[in-house]
Amino acid sequence: MFSGLGDRVEVQAGLDEITLTQHDPRIVRGMEGDERNTVLSIWIELWRGALSSFRQMKTAEVDIGDDQIRWVIRERVA
Repeated sequence: MFSGLGDRVEVQAGLDEITLTQHDPRIVRGMEGDERNTVLSIWIELWRGALSSFRQMKTAEVDIGDDQIRWVIRERVA
């Protein structure tokens, strides 16, 4: 999905998780400070909601860097 937005994405698949590193995310390109943080917070929550809609719900841990977002996605454990 992120590649479809024009972002460069690295994918690392593990046994029980997948890590996506989204480089220079287009959705916040050119933004700084509070504006960037607000857009990223909303963006992350939208994706977390999408992951919760799967039959087997998933979780996302997100690490925001200066020029990348790292998503670690795994199945939610009850």
